[in-house]
Amino acid sequence: MENSLEHASRHNAMNRLCRLPEELVEHITTFLGTGDDGIQSLCALRLSCAHLYGKSFHHFGRIVLHTLNVEQSLGARWLRHVLLLLPNCRSFSIHLNYRWNYSLEHSRCGPSDGITMIMSIIAKTGIPVRSFSVYAHSSSSGLAFNDVDPRCLQFEVLEDPAFINSWACVEKLMFHHNFIPGNIGEWVAGVIALAPKLKTLEIGFDYTPDAQIITKRLATGPLVLSELRELTLTEASEMEWDELLALLRFTRRTLRYMKLERLQLKGGSWIPLVTELDQFPFLEDLIIFWLSTSQRRALHFISLDNCLSGTPLEGKFKLDCKQFCGKKKAVYVSYRGPHMPVFLNALLQTARDD
Repeated sequence: MENSLEHASRHNAMNRLCRLPEELVEHITTFLGTGDDGIQSLCALRLSCAHLYGKSFHHFGRIVLHTLNVEQSLGARWLRHVLLLLPNCRSFSIHLNYRWNYSLEHSRCGPSDGITMIMSIIAKTGIPVRSFSVYAHSSSSGLAFNDVDPRCLQFEVLEDPAFINSWACVEKLMFHHNFIPGNIGEWVAGVIALAPKLKTLEIGFDYTPDAQIITKRLATGPLVLSELRELTLTEASEMEWDELLALLRFTRRTLRYMKLERLQLKGGSWIPLVTELDQFPFLEDLIIFWLSTSQRRALHFISLDNCLSGTPLEGKFKLDCKQFCGKKKAVYVSYRGPHMPVFLNALLQTARDD
């Protein structure tokens, strides 16, 4: 059975609109508008036949596409050309996916080079970036083949006035990758520090002990996280508890969502953090899972169900027990809703750090 689009294309081959040059077709499509109705009309026009589908491609890219996913290193010229064709593209997600046969010694360009390429292009084009993410995919072997290569990171661009101006618009940053070897943590901290309008920050530390590099840097600058609304920190070891607490205090006036998962402190206790949570007036979504201070001590909650019995939260929060040092302990709790003060008070009453 022949494709309906191909059939329509042959049927419309002599149609005056379909025979117009690409430049005129693109000019005509601009009159459809850029709102939801305009985009819907544009999509309907493009699906009418292959001729119009192809001739309206660039206009479609300019008004519809907003995010560029980079799964492997691509040529800098090609990337710049694509970004100039997509003026609405403000979000960048770099996925590091090394192949088994990949070798830095035998290749001029690797996946981590995509980070430098994107940032250099941002500086040259003046793109007002909204979000930026770097993910390292887990390798099937369990070895660190998909890590960020610190040799590919350039600190010079972080001092470029054009880059700083473009990066000042960033509202969302996500980093899930290794933080060693080298100065990867310093680079991430520098990138975060240049985003005064940051609303969402998510960091997965890959269980490396260099998390304190970031927490220490951010804890010294309250203006950096002054507008933060969502914070996710996962998979870190040897975090300094006082620096983490200082960092969280900078966010308490604006934070609405907090997720702390699989974090280990280097000294100190998690109880002061639980105590501090009632100072977050706008907090409405909280997730706590497996927060420890050593291999034998973890934050857990005793009889939380009983404590919340008869309250508006009864049956509306999540609690999960895990086996820890031969005993089942409630190391996972979460709640989202309007009764956060009641929930936080119950957490404080039932929290144990042993």
